[in-house]
Amino acid sequence: MSVRKNNNNKPIFYFIAFVLPIFLLLLLELFLRGIGYGKHYPLFVENQDFSGYMQPNPDIIQRYFPSPELAPRVSPDTQYFPLEKGDDVFRIVVQGGSSAAGFPYGRFGSLQGMLAQRLKRTFPDKKIEVINTAMAAVNSYTLLDFVEEIKAIEPDTVFIYTGHNEYLGVLGAGSALAGKGGRSATLSFLYLKDLKLYQLLEQLVQLFSPEVNAAASNERTLMAKVAKGKQIEYDSELYQLGLMQFAGNLHDITEKYVEAGIPVFVGTLASIEREMPPFSTVGKSLEEHSSGQSYQLGLDALQQGNYEEAKAAFQRARDLDGLRFRAPSAFNDIVRNLSKQEGITLVDVETQIRNDSEHGIIGLSHMLEHVHPTLRGYFLLSESFYQSLLESGLIGKEQHTFSTNQAWQDVPVNQLDKMWAELKVAQLKSDYPFRATPVQLNPPETKTFEGKLLMRRAQGENWLTLQQELLGYYLQANNLSEAAKVAGVLSDAMLNNAEFANQAAAIYRAQNELLMARYYQARTLSLAPENPQYLMNQAQHQYMLGALEESLNLLQQAEGKLQNPIKARFFIDKVKAELRAKESKGE
Repeated sequence: MSVRKNNNNKPIFYFIAFVLPIFLLLLLELFLRGIGYGKHYPLFVENQDFSGYMQPNPDIIQRYFPSPELAPRVSPDTQYFPLEKGDDVFRIVVQGGSSAAGFPYGRFGSLQGMLAQRLKRTFPDKKIEVINTAMAAVNSYTLLDFVEEIKAIEPDTVFIYTGHNEYLGVLGAGSALAGKGGRSATLSFLYLKDLKLYQLLEQLVQLFSPEVNAAASNERTLMAKVAKGKQIEYDSELYQLGLMQFAGNLHDITEKYVEAGIPVFVGTLASIEREMPPFSTVGKSLEEHSSGQSYQLGLDALQQGNYEEAKAAFQRARDLDGLRFRAPSAFNDIVRNLSKQEGITLVDVETQIRNDSEHGIIGLSHMLEHVHPTLRGYFLLSESFYQSLLESGLIGKEQHTFSTNQAWQDVPVNQLDKMWAELKVAQLKSDYPFRATPVQLNPPETKTFEGKLLMRRAQGENWLTLQQELLGYYLQANNLSEAAKVAGVLSDAMLNNAEFANQAAAIYRAQNELLMARYYQARTLSLAPENPQYLMNQAQHQYMLGALEESLNLLQQAEGKLQNPIKARFFIDKVKAELRAKESKGE
């Protein structure tokens, strides 16, 4: 007699066979978390020295590498912002690569630094924070990975200037630091990298492949590390992959912000066109590569005065340049199409810089090399975003008129910073891809005071100490305009230092720059509201600006805190007399 087998239990067995491995993996993940295994690199971290302040994580790039030794030495610029966002604060977050970060000038010569300076002048009574998460070597994958953490700090708007690192940046389509398997695989990596189990597998792979990635070596410039001689020909499969990567990531980034009710401003990209041959021709004649041939056509047309023809040829040369450290023209088409969507504003940086360039062709007046702007270029980059923000109405109407020409004279970059930038650019240009073989740089020789400080900075001396010495030098020389810039930068760098802000206010007051003096004095009072001298100083600013009632209120506060209030009472009587005089005149 045959026995009939019961198949009713088969679905249960299949279910167990499916669930059990997942359950075991989940247990392993929980165990690894429980014992504190693995790494965690949040975008923003609390500052250990200044209670109540956050800053971009200086180790954030390590998030994308199995060990710190493999990561390039790049980070967002150091800056602090309050842990708690005030209800009266307008917060702007900047995203992008090294051009958005301000290389080689640093924070105060960047989009963030110049924008913040511009906003102080035109909105002196408004609390505005500009937080920069940009850094070298990253592209739209990193920007996408930062979105949720940026949303968590409640920005009122986000500014994006990115695209030049799309092919050769970290995880880029053609980089030596690229992910493998295309966009889908890279997006999966962005999701999985925070799992402790994934990190364990990374460590095991590295353990059995101990050779250090040559791209992580610190012996050459970052550009030399990531390029590895990679040629990405125009319209090739890898070229198209870069276009898809940029368009897809930028769409996902902006969509997440818009869905959260956060307006986004996205800039078109500018890069050099004339006065620097394509990278593909370095060490060769122009005729050896199609990009070089187009560049030569541009030179010929320029010499003949055919400027539109020259511009088109130079742009074609850039697009044909196989060593893709400059975004192709198609990226700006992607940005322009994206900005047609609700909640996304186009910032036409390229047109702004082009309109300021000779014959509309971007050259060394606005670009230090391939993509990093000169001081003038960074100013126009910032001005483009500033004007777009004003036109949007998000921040309201200007409280104080300050022209573009005035703003250009007011950029917060001093002579030491300019010299440091020149040194960094010289270092960048001393290696591939600007030269076929690297050359040794000789130390700069200068006898100026700023030059001596430069030498000390090149030897690793602290930036803050050198800036304080520079401030003392300008004050001693009675160069108040330069002293005010340095004092303002020091206060902006050390937001929690009331005395830095008080010093900046005093120097601006000495120049009769009363709105800026009031701006920095208000910062001192936010940090030390009980300090009677700061109250007296702010009362003076308000009086000189004609705000008599505000001045009186501050004087009365100071009177109750001073051991000897005679001076405060004298000014109280004076302000009261002026108020009575105004009332009698019916003003």
